[in-house]
Amino acid sequence: MTTGIAVYTALLWTYDLLGPWDVLADPAEDTEGLALSERRERARSTSSKKLDDDF
Repeated sequence: MTTGIAVYTALLWTYDLLGPWDVLADPAEDTEGLALSERRERARSTSSKKLDDDF
């Protein structure tokens, strides 16, 4: 399977049709990933653990 993807990608690169793949791998365009990351950060910042000051 990965060999087929590599051949397909090489053909797209050869014919200069690889441009749209730049957008595909752009993290700023991953709306679902950004939403999950934001939710994870929010959960991390709101979780408050009580510090144990018993020495």
